[in-house]
Amino acid sequence: MTTVFIIAGFILGESAATFEEFDDFEQLLQAKGYAVVRVDILYNEHTHSTYTAEFTARYKNLKTEKNIVIGNSFGAVVALLSASVFEPDELYLCSMSPFFKETLQDKEFYKYAVTNFGKNRTDDLSSYSTLEQAAAINKLNIPVHFTYGELEAGVYDHLIDFNKSYQPFFAISDIREITHAPHGFRDPNYYKAIVDLL
Repeated sequence: MTTVFIIAGFILGESAATFEEFDDFEQLLQAKGYAVVRVDILYNEHTHSTYTAEFTARYKNLKTEKNIVIGNSFGAVVALLSASVFEPDELYLCSMSPFFKETLQDKEFYKYAVTNFGKNRTDDLSSYSTLEQAAAINKLNIPVHFTYGELEAGVYDHLIDFNKSYQPFFAISDIREITHAPHGFRDPNYYKAIVDLL
């Protein structure tokens, strides 16, 4: 059996596991024979370090013969940071947020991150290098699939540029633009395209 773990993006005060849009996402995956786990962790009071540790601890016992982790936005960051411990068979990093050591060295970008996500989360993210994560994943030979939405152009150009720039450092990887899709994969155009890729 293959299990798909879905990690949604940053939202406060609501569990992504309860999103109604994910009901259809889950049903489409189940129709293709996948077991589905909607990761039920709140971002409140969490840095990415603590979220990643909780995800690994709570969900590792739900792994099956084959496991795929799909993360969106900040959820893609969690998927990436947890991969060396969780050891999935495949990773889907959907519109991964560009907040890592390499990018947060820019003072203006750091200030933007602090304003939007708080100093503790930003400082925590500053400790993680994309290149170091890539090296760890390459040792495990995990295929990594990067995606971004067509409608992100002009809105999140920095995100698109980041994903295009760092994707080549992952030895087994590819990158795709998802037609008519925005940033979040709660949108049917996004999650249906992901299902088609599996």
